Amino acid sequence: MVEDEAASETLWEQLRRMTPPQKMLLAPKADRLTRALLVQDSDPQVLYALLKNPRLATDEVLRVAKSSFLSFQAAELILKTNPWFANLDIRVALIRNPKLPTPFALRILPTLPDNEVRFAACRGRDGQLHFGGARGLVSLRPELFNRSGIVP
Repeated sequence: MVEDEAASETLWEQLRRMTPPQKMLLAPKADRLTRALLVQDSDPQVLYALLKNPRLATDEVLRVAKSSFLSFQAAELILKTNPWFANLDIRVALIRNPKLPTPFALRILPTLPDNEVRFAACRGRDGQLHFGGARGLVSLRPELFNRSGIVP
């Protein structure tokens, strides 16, 4: 009877019982369903380990980029992986994530379309972090601000 209960345990329950190191060992070789659950984990190290999975799809990377638990290491890995960095949705998700370190955001800003640079300059990711960096970039491209009526 104990074996029947263990067999009927859902994947979600199995993951909940795992320790973070166990999840970090599972993440690089997890299947799609397990990855969908692991991307919701609150441990930044688990998200980083998940990014090392060779079968990771772009939509899963996008969910990691939007995560409020994004770490410096995970952001750096996304930026260094060309297919992921080439994806505009992933870059926009990163620039809008308040957990993204400012130096990474400044590296992304020149690769964004004008409307996203304007968004970062006017609103900022968290109201304060990117204001100066985006303004500095826009001062090099003043036509972005002249159309919106904002003076650099």
